Amino acid sequence: MHPRDTLAVRSRFGQMWSGVALFVAGMLAARVASAQANSPAPAHSVIVPGVHLISNDRGNLVVRIGAKESFVAGAQRPELVAAARTLLTAQHAPAVRFAVALAAEDAAQHGDGGWGATGAVSVAHEVERGRMAEARTTALPSIGFSEVVQLALSGDEAHVVHQPAGYSNGDAIVHLERSGVLLLGADYASNGYPDLDLKGGGSLAGTIQTIDTFLKAFGSTSMRFVPIRGPVTGAAELRAYRDMLAGVRDRVLTLVSGGATERDVVAAKPTAAFDARWGRGPVSGDRFAALAFHSLSGR
Repeated sequence: MHPRDTLAVRSRFGQMWSGVALFVAGMLAARVASAQANSPAPAHSVIVPGVHLISNDRGNLVVRIGAKESFVAGAQRPELVAAARTLLTAQHAPAVRFAVALAAEDAAQHGDGGWGATGAVSVAHEVERGRMAEARTTALPSIGFSEVVQLALSGDEAHVVHQPAGYSNGDAIVHLERSGVLLLGADYASNGYPDLDLKGGGSLAGTIQTIDTFLKAFGSTSMRFVPIRGPVTGAAELRAYRDMLAGVRDRVLTLVSGGATERDVVAAKPTAAFDARWGRGPVSGDRFAALAFHSLSGR
């Protein structure tokens, strides 16, 4: 091959690899942008003195800073955990002693958020912990409980209590008694319709049952209710959420009793009266209608 031909081949080869490099770089940039879009930057707010909320539209993580220890509970999504660690450092807070992981979207993959690896005692309901083990998370909670765990905190107590199958059969709530804060887990979403993990034993009837239980116990108090996603609310907002669930349930049951299929139920728009308020979250009205159909019909 003539030297000039060799140089030409090398030039074309270099141009080809330059194009490949630019393509790969573009793909990597797109993936990073996609990941950022799917994990909005968390915000920080204070629920009550000493109890903080780290949140984005995908989940909520509560951080309680006590005199002797810190405590975290909620959705252990990586971006929420990272923001919580930043908050704890900025507050010169004591180390996290207890971390509670609640059932939620992708919870099995996130495990205890890595808190156990830094010295915390991490807790999840035994069913949810089993799912985390099956997902082979590297952040498996150190404790799985069956019904109730009481955690002693400096100046407060946290009761972690298993609930009837709502989002899933591994649901639990967390009650910070003296703080007047109640985490309702994935049974409550204040920024839209809830999701239901039907394959994991989820149930619309169970979701309503859990909400009814805590409205009966705390509906006339100043309790702050923390959803799995969306703003922290009082009892009035929780009651409106319960009314929406019951309204959709009643509409879907009427359709099912008349022999409607899933397609029929979705087409009938049983959420139409509620979409203006509840249809702006990650779960659409049509999806929630389909979930309600399967939950209530057993099909």
